Amino acid sequence: MAADTAPEPLTQAPKQKLNGQHLPGPTVNGQPTVATLLNPDELASSPLLDSLGTMINAAFTAGHSTKNILGGTKRLNQPSDLPVQIGSSPGTFTVLVTDAHESNPRVLGTVSAKPYSVPLDIARNGTKKSAFLRLVAPTRRAPRAPVVELWELKFLAVDPSLQRQGLAVFLLDLAEAEVRRRSEAKRSVDVEPGTDVELVMVLTTIDELVGPFYMRRGYELDYKSFQDIGYMGTEVGFTIAHYSKLLN
Repeated sequence: MAADTAPEPLTQAPKQKLNGQHLPGPTVNGQPTVATLLNPDELASSPLLDSLGTMINAAFTAGHSTKNILGGTKRLNQPSDLPVQIGSSPGTFTVLVTDAHESNPRVLGTVSAKPYSVPLDIARNGTKKSAFLRLVAPTRRAPRAPVVELWELKFLAVDPSLQRQGLAVFLLDLAEAEVRRRSEAKRSVDVEPGTDVELVMVLTTIDELVGPFYMRRGYELDYKSFQDIGYMGTEVGFTIAHYSKLLN
C-alpha cells in the first residue's frame, strides 16, 4: 500500500465487530487480516485490550532481548496503561490488525498516533523528566511553511512470530495516511484558505533496535542521547533517538 493512499473500507466487517472503522489488512502467513481504526474511548473499552497489551509486551521483550538492552522490562505494567499512555487528545487514534477469525480475533500488530505539542514548559523550567520525552520540535532545517502541525507516532508493535512479513510497514504507512487525511480535514475548517501547512510526524525510539527501520521509511534523526549502563536496568547502555518525517 502506498504511504499516501488510505485503504478503502471493508464492505463487510467481521461479525464480532470491534467498535471503529474496519479496513482490509495485509495477507499474513497466507491468511487475510483486518485493520480496525479506534478512537481513545473505543480502545479503552475494546474486548481485545488485554491481548493487545500482551502482544505489545511480547514484542518489546523480544526486541530488547536480542541486544540485551531492556529484555526483562515490560512496556506496560497492565493493559489498561495503554490508553493512558497514548492519551485522548482530539484526533488521537489506534490501529489494530487482527486475523479474520470472527469469534476470537487475535491481535497481530498495532500503531497509534496523536497530535503532538512540545512540552516547552518542562524544557524551560528544568523539571525532572524522562529521557524519552522530546523537548524540542524538529530543528534540522528551517520550516518551509508558516504553520507546522506535529503528530507523534506511538506503540508500533508486531507479534514477534509474525515480524519481517511487512506488517510493520503496513501499519506505519496506514498511520501516516490517516494523519494526512485528518490533517487535511482539520485544515479545511481551522486554517485560512491558501495557508501553507507543514505536516510532520515525530517519534522517539531506541536507536539500536529500530532506528534503521525508520530511516529506511524516510525518517530523519533530530537528536539523540546515550543512556549509560544501569539506566532502567540496562546492562549495555542504549541510545534514545528522536526522529521526524515530513508528510506533505
